Amino acid sequence: MPAAAPTHESIAEMALSYCAIDGYTITDVDGAETDKEQVAITRFYRRTLKQLLELHPWTWAQRHVTLTLNAEATDGDAWGVEWLYAYDAPADYLSDGHFISPAAIVGVRPPWRLSQLSGAPVIFTNVRPDCATFQYTAEDDTAADFPEAFVDALALSVAVRITPVLNSKGNARLGALVQQAEAAIANARAKDTQEGDPHPRPDGTWINSRHGYASGADHFGRHG
Repeated sequence: MPAAAPTHESIAEMALSYCAIDGYTITDVDGAETDKEQVAITRFYRRTLKQLLELHPWTWAQRHVTLTLNAEATDGDAWGVEWLYAYDAPADYLSDGHFISPAAIVGVRPPWRLSQLSGAPVIFTNVRPDCATFQYTAEDDTAADFPEAFVDALALSVAVRITPVLNSKGNARLGALVQQAEAAIANARAKDTQEGDPHPRPDGTWINSRHGYASGADHFGRHG
C-alpha cells in the first residue's frame, strides 16, 4: 500500500518528534492555539519552508511562463534608460528567475531586475516579448508535491528552529539536530540535482548561518 502523501501538518508532527515530543497532533500549521507546541509551529514552520525553497531550485517547484507586458508600462522613461520592457512578475515567484532564450542555451543569460511599478511587482529587462519565456522557482506550498527527501529536510530544519523553546534539553540536542538537518538538506539537493538541471547554490552550513548557531548565538540569535 503506497504511503500517504505528506501534509504540512504531518511534517510539523515529524519536526516535533525530532524534538522528542511524540503524540501531539497538529491540525493546522497556522493555528491559533496557545499550546507551546502549536505556537512554535505557527511561528516557524512557514518561515522555514520558505527559506528551504529559496535555498535550491527544486525541480518540482520550477515554473515556465510567457511573461505579459505590464499594462501601465507605456513609457520607458518610467524606469530609466537601462531597460526596454516591463513585464508582470508571476504571482508565485520566489527565486531563481531567468529567461529561457537561445542565448541562455549557451550559458549567457539576459539581465533583468525585479522591482515595483505602481505598487505591483514587475520584471525589467531588454528581452523582447516574443522571447519572454521565464523560468523560476515558485513558492509552492503544496505539501503533496514534496519528495520524501525534501520532507525529511524540512522536518529536521523546523526541529532546529523549535527545539530550544520546546525542550528543557533543547540546547544540548541542538548540535546533533543541526548536523542531521544539514545532512538531510544536502541529500535532498543531491537527489533533486539528479532529476533536473538546477543552478548550484554556494555550499555551507545553511542551518548554522541562518540561525547563528556557529557564531555562539543560540537558535534565535540570542547570546548567552
